Amino acid sequence: MNKDKKQPNVNIGTIRQFILLCLMALLSETAAANELFNGSWYTMSSSVDHLNFNLLLADLRGRDDWVVTGRVKAYSQYGRKGTSYSLFNVWTVDQSNTSEHRIYGKIEQNGALGKITHLKRGIDHLTDGNDASWIDIEDSGDNFPQVHIEFYWAPELSGKYWYFYFEGKSDEGDNLTYYLGAATCNTYLGRPSMDVKSYTCKRKNSKQLEFSIPGKVTSTAASGYQWHEGWYDVTFTYNLYSGKTVTQRETFKCESGRTNNAVTIPTDAGNFRSLDLIVKASDALR
Repeated sequence: MNKDKKQPNVNIGTIRQFILLCLMALLSETAAANELFNGSWYTMSSSVDHLNFNLLLADLRGRDDWVVTGRVKAYSQYGRKGTSYSLFNVWTVDQSNTSEHRIYGKIEQNGALGKITHLKRGIDHLTDGNDASWIDIEDSGDNFPQVHIEFYWAPELSGKYWYFYFEGKSDEGDNLTYYLGAATCNTYLGRPSMDVKSYTCKRKNSKQLEFSIPGKVTSTAASGYQWHEGWYDVTFTYNLYSGKTVTQRETFKCESGRTNNAVTIPTDAGNFRSLDLIVKASDALR
């Protein structure tokens, strides 16, 4: 005679609790998977003459969520307080009809300059505040398109300490606010010395002088957008035997490979008795 097998006791409440915990864990993993909420993607660093910002603009892996509007802003006080400037505007457009995503960037601070680069593809675009530059990321295989922004500040930021934030909104309506870091925007940019004591002036022949500038002072690119320029403004004062003077003014640019500059002696200077020089050395970042 077969006996009925004893059936295990089933606690319906325990099963429901288990299912609920699984659902909560699944939802938690889904929310955590959206990298737009991962603050480690949003960083900055500072250089002598510009700022560097790294920003994540989309999570295309699972949730297909992207930044529809975003700004890098500078504040005079921590916590997004005090005087503020909107520096750079970035956004991403989902080109649904062509299965493309496109990144846009635009300078917002007047007088500033910038470049936006897609880090994975190495494509960069200039932007000067007039037009938005864009980058296609179609078929890039990059589920997390991150951009690097080089920002060359306008005079309003110079000589002060600023706190920088990214403020944006995703296509799903989520607010994104991240503290990027703080830095002083230098007024003096560490330009090389003009070495004003190393110039020479001698008579080349009966009609010309030769003014020589230091060979190591040349116009060079200081960074991606800043160009270091140097020049000498020289006033020649010819003292004549008659007691009169003749004044001549010349400007000599510090050009690569050029150190000696010919100066034609004015005709009315004649056979001058002595020569006085006033030399003014200047440099700038363009």
